Amino acid sequence: MRWAQPAENRDQLVLFSTKLDDVIDDDHVVRILDRLLDRLDWRPMEATYHGRLGQPPIHPRILCGVILYGLICRIRASRKLEEALQVRIDFRWLAHGMSIDHTTLSEFRRKHSDQLRNLFVQVVLVGQEMGLVQLKRIGFDGTRVRSNNRKSGTRTPQELREAKKSLQAEFDRLNEKADQEDAQDEEAFAPAGDSAEQLSDQQRRKRLEQTQKKIDAALAELEQIEQSPEKTPSRLPITDPESRFSKTKEGGFAPCYTPTATVDIDSGMIVDQNVIAQSNESGQLMSSIDQVQKDYDLPGPVEQVLADGLMATGENLQACEKNGVDLYSPVPGAHQGDNPAVREDPSLPIAADQLDRLPMKTINKQKRFDKQAFVYDADRDVYWCPSGQALTHSSRYTTTSAGKQITRDRYRAAPDACSVCSLAAQCLRGQSEYRQIDRGEHEDAIDRQIEKMKQPESAEKYSHRRHAGERPFAVIKQVFGARQFLTRGLSSVRQEWCWLSLAFDLSQLIGSIRRSGQPP
Repeated sequence: MRWAQPAENRDQLVLFSTKLDDVIDDDHVVRILDRLLDRLDWRPMEATYHGRLGQPPIHPRILCGVILYGLICRIRASRKLEEALQVRIDFRWLAHGMSIDHTTLSEFRRKHSDQLRNLFVQVVLVGQEMGLVQLKRIGFDGTRVRSNNRKSGTRTPQELREAKKSLQAEFDRLNEKADQEDAQDEEAFAPAGDSAEQLSDQQRRKRLEQTQKKIDAALAELEQIEQSPEKTPSRLPITDPESRFSKTKEGGFAPCYTPTATVDIDSGMIVDQNVIAQSNESGQLMSSIDQVQKDYDLPGPVEQVLADGLMATGENLQACEKNGVDLYSPVPGAHQGDNPAVREDPSLPIAADQLDRLPMKTINKQKRFDKQAFVYDADRDVYWCPSGQALTHSSRYTTTSAGKQITRDRYRAAPDACSVCSLAAQCLRGQSEYRQIDRGEHEDAIDRQIEKMKQPESAEKYSHRRHAGERPFAVIKQVFGARQFLTRGLSSVRQEWCWLSLAFDLSQLIGSIRRSGQPP
């Protein structure tokens, strides 16, 4: 049997070796990435180095290139990057043959937060110069990514306080035992020995100290939450207490952070990104719109914003109207199609053959008239029910939503009117004698948004959100493999998400260049 033989033995000395540059094809991803990095201004990062102390540093362009190319290739850990620089020719080419240890990569990844943000904006501007980024339509969305914390590594506030007391008691017991042993050693005029029991106590004390630090950090975070408008969570992570125990996109519950991405709809590139600990990303919409305007020196807010229904809060809708932002976001629970409750004279009952078309809501497995089955009369400041009876203003109160106080007005029907109403079984809950409805301070804006999203042109514009808005999260999670953060703490996690977003944008530019065949 004949087998193919290698061109030369591994231990054969060669006089002329192949150039490193000849190994990489002209249209290889790493070569296009290198050309894109050449277009960026590295002076802000260069200014952070001291040019005269120590050994000459590796240029930040090379370190950034290795980290970003690693993310594109699904290599996130610094030790894996160090290995790739030794065995992969594309990484060696990108680093100009330099050997970079994992510590250097890890330290560089954690530094330069301000300069990294500047680099992110520069990459978007390169996309704008290439005619890809238009900044005419943007989409905003958020997702959930697991924190660097075990699913089971959470405690309730009460359990945290009890653990603090238990650890302190055990710590005091070990200290008292150590003091007694020291006193006995001094009486015997003999040096303390390292018995197995003493070593075991020392190791236990060390573990207790480590656990105590985690409990103290979690209690400090709990105290900060209790002093803020944020709702106190039912459980708090121990290893990364700045994250929150919430529902994941894959199902179930786990300690998570909530990264957000604002995407240019025309190019699919991320133009702004952030991470919050809580799961209510709706509060970040307006700040992201303002940040896009500031970063890219726009004369005003982006003309059109597409977002899912969670962003259609009354506060966001009113802010968008005030700032001239054309927001396309469906209001959750809005009735689709014609609503027979909207009639010329709401003081008259709805026709019997139209009652089954009224918006309904299931409560405790029983269907009841939804709030949208009642019509608000702004002139009289009353609600009209399907029977033509008025619900008058009865009280005003404040409630907290997403950490902010909202004023609500309550409207109540007359008990004697409800008691004789033929529709009471479809309207009242349980043993209630009358129907009441709450109206928030931004309800007018919500009503206008409902009517706006019913228009055919609104549905057509909103249809462009899904692909561009969801794709960054799909690529970062599935292609880059970032379903869990590697770092801990909100500040570090934000920086890690910025690296991932930057790598995604570069991958978008690389894909566009390869499809068009044009040089970057």
